[in-house]
Amino acid sequence: MRRSARRLSMAAFLVSAALCDASSARTLQVRPGREPQSRLTWTYPFTVDLSKAAAVAFDFRVGDLSEFSDFGLSFESGGGWYSLRFSPDCAKTRMCVNLGHARIEGSPAGWNSLTRMRLTAWRCGNGSTEIEMGEVTPVPRLLDAAPGERRTAYSHYSWGLTRDAHGAANTVRELKACGFTDYCTAVAYADVAFYRSKALRTSPQVDEKGDALAALLRECRRGGVKYHAWIVSFLASPPSSRKDIADELKRATDEGLMAVSFDGKVSGEWHCPTHPVNRSRFMDVVAEIAGLGVDGIHYDYIRYPNEGACFCAGCRERFEAFAGRRVDNWPKDVRSDARLAQKWKSFRCDTITSLLKNAAARVRGVDNGIELTASVFPAAGNAAWHVAQDWPEWISAGCVDAVHPMSYTQSVEMFGGVLRKEAAAADVKRIVPTLGLRCWQDDGRGVERMRGQIAELRAAGCTGFGVFNFEQDLLPALRALAASAAEPGVSGSRLRCPYPARRKPVR
Repeated sequence: MRRSARRLSMAAFLVSAALCDASSARTLQVRPGREPQSRLTWTYPFTVDLSKAAAVAFDFRVGDLSEFSDFGLSFESGGGWYSLRFSPDCAKTRMCVNLGHARIEGSPAGWNSLTRMRLTAWRCGNGSTEIEMGEVTPVPRLLDAAPGERRTAYSHYSWGLTRDAHGAANTVRELKACGFTDYCTAVAYADVAFYRSKALRTSPQVDEKGDALAALLRECRRGGVKYHAWIVSFLASPPSSRKDIADELKRATDEGLMAVSFDGKVSGEWHCPTHPVNRSRFMDVVAEIAGLGVDGIHYDYIRYPNEGACFCAGCRERFEAFAGRRVDNWPKDVRSDARLAQKWKSFRCDTITSLLKNAAARVRGVDNGIELTASVFPAAGNAAWHVAQDWPEWISAGCVDAVHPMSYTQSVEMFGGVLRKEAAAADVKRIVPTLGLRCWQDDGRGVERMRGQIAELRAAGCTGFGVFNFEQDLLPALRALAASAAEPGVSGSRLRCPYPARRKPVR
């Protein structure tokens, strides 16, 4: 550095140090030097622990931005430095500099052993201006910004990342590295279980790969992650395993257990939600899983497939009893007759709600500390009409502790708009939106979208969120999300309790 630059650097430092301490805002005067290009530095004491930060934030103003080509921020630690570059977009801005991009010089002792901070300015002009730099504050990692927040990873793969029980420990390590507090895997469908079950037929894959529920529950306990058993309530087993239970599906069809569409076609995968056998079996599965020591039970497909089912003979009989009248022209009258159409909607909603009320009583009779949650369609009114999920009523009646709207839109703005409507329909502290990373177009902006949607749900007062789906190919994005910085100023201090206390804590 030239002598003139050294004199300017020291003079600016002495002036600012006389005006304020190391944590306050500083105004640094830059005056013409003997040569047009100079590297200016200002060094201050700095002992803030940044070991748990993802970034640092500060207000930054430059009188004439054209006087400079770049800026740098360095932190001294032990026998070395952590050095970063930053470039403001305008003359006055709020900077958030990612610590993960730091270049190491020498042998620094760690981000928790800082002693000094250095601001560097590279000049490209030789005029007079000034730099104003605000207090440098740590920005926590995005998933550390809200203590007590529930962060659930979902997996359709019953055995976790490696697809067998032997990989359960590795799955839990990855969960913790990605910042998740809860794990939810699909272990039961309407006709098959991927654990050793007495209520359902156990999949032959359990003998080959091991008991999925037992393995993951054990490793989640060891790793401090809460485990939720995911029940795919009225849907048949996934296509990859249907060949193993083809006879089971045929028997269900022969016995009239499958749903029937408006035009009379029998479904090959949906079970009728009103059939007593299907409802009884669902209750048995819920009670059985409740006795296995899980932290939570999560209901998925706890609904009708759409407004076009079910119109089986049993549904006709049960609906006529509900409506108190005979339907002569079945099923057309439930659409053409306005009064019957409204009763039909109520009947469908009551079918699901009553089942959940009974299931909640069964679970709490086994273990009053198990959390009950359900995946639901977003927008309460549409969910009730199309798939019979009257989830505001579920929350009000205590059928579930929280609902997880499947908010799979890529748009941050649309996500926020739907969330505000949901918050108006039910207690927002019991709404845990699911971000649909697996469903989004892979354009490299997944982490950016998740950051925006997480900011929206935190601002709305939600107590957590989920991410669908926890898979190997999505791990890079999930790791990046966990390591990224929260928005400066987002506190999350109000999100300390996952759900309002109502029963004894989960074991």
